[in-house]
Amino acid sequence: MKVVLVGGGPANLFLATKLLESNHTVELYEKTTGVGKKFLVAGKSGLNITHSESIELMSEKYFDKKNLFLSLFKDFSNLDLISWLESIGVKTFRGSSKRVFPETIKASEILILWLENLKSHSNFKLLTKHELTNIEINHIEFNNSVEVKFDKVVYALGGSSWARTGSDGSWTKLFEKFDIKTILFKPMNCGFNIDWSENFKITFDRSFLKNINLSMDYESIRGELMITPYGIEGTPIYSLSREIRSKLEMNENVYVYIDLKPDLNQDEINLKFKNKKSKESMSNFLRKSLSLDKLSIALLKEFTTKDKYSNSIVQLIKKCPIRINSTRDIEQAISTSGGICMDEIDDNFMLKKLHNHYAIGEMLDWDTITGGYLLQACFSMAYRVSKL
Repeated sequence: MKVVLVGGGPANLFLATKLLESNHTVELYEKTTGVGKKFLVAGKSGLNITHSESIELMSEKYFDKKNLFLSLFKDFSNLDLISWLESIGVKTFRGSSKRVFPETIKASEILILWLENLKSHSNFKLLTKHELTNIEINHIEFNNSVEVKFDKVVYALGGSSWARTGSDGSWTKLFEKFDIKTILFKPMNCGFNIDWSENFKITFDRSFLKNINLSMDYESIRGELMITPYGIEGTPIYSLSREIRSKLEMNENVYVYIDLKPDLNQDEINLKFKNKKSKESMSNFLRKSLSLDKLSIALLKEFTTKDKYSNSIVQLIKKCPIRINSTRDIEQAISTSGGICMDEIDDNFMLKKLHNHYAIGEMLDWDTITGGYLLQACFSMAYRVSKL
């Protein structure tokens, strides 16, 4: 059987691997000059390939699609992904956050190993600089007037962030003529804009708030945040991005709260304040007795009045309010929500209105947070389709 794959990200690269193991003929088409570009971008900050928690806990990170992903992980789990990586020479380790990373090898080196494995198969063909321009029932067309027929075709065209990697969402118009419903792309796992004062912005640009808890409503996430001239970035805010974005869309005033001393409760902090000397400045006391750095102290002052800073300091240390103005542009987002509506595909990811046409990866409308969940989802979807 001839299977044509359109899009050269991790989902289709892994799908190609599994299809070749079953002796299918595989042609992989990529519109840019090379494959795995977003995979390489992810690797720049340490390639978080998956998470080591149970698949039941993992599936909870996919919001309203959790049942779908639990079924996918039962077929191909995080442990299966780790085993496959080891089979191509990539050893992994579990970090303190239970995230899984390659032990010593870089993303670029993994990609080289991966491509070497694919190219070792005589029935595999890779064609770059081929942009999909038209879809028909029995064939597809590319920008260089190439018409390709197939037994089955699988699209993994990405979402709409990091356009320079080829993931720009422009493909949605190709599916419109088949009345395939798509959801508008929105930023996910993104930073947010905040109105810092000019002095704060200049003084603390690219500084880090470490070992804090960030909360909103009933959710609380431990980690670190980076202060930027426009606002904040970091895993805790990314984890809340879906909820924050929803509130902003409803024109609500959105606040998140930072606990600067998550290992101390309010009574323990109160006890320390009883030992404060009357002549000791608040800043010196906070620095010496509570080990708060200059950034944390400045943050306590940033959105509070002088009176509140003096009289409610204990409460502020445990729950410092930060008002969110807006999301960052979609181009700066790690991932996106939106794409082809999940109602348009069957349980095996075949498009219901296009027989033998499949869609996987971020081009589908599902959400998750950072922490290895994005890549794991792409691998697990690819595995499901490999059984077609």
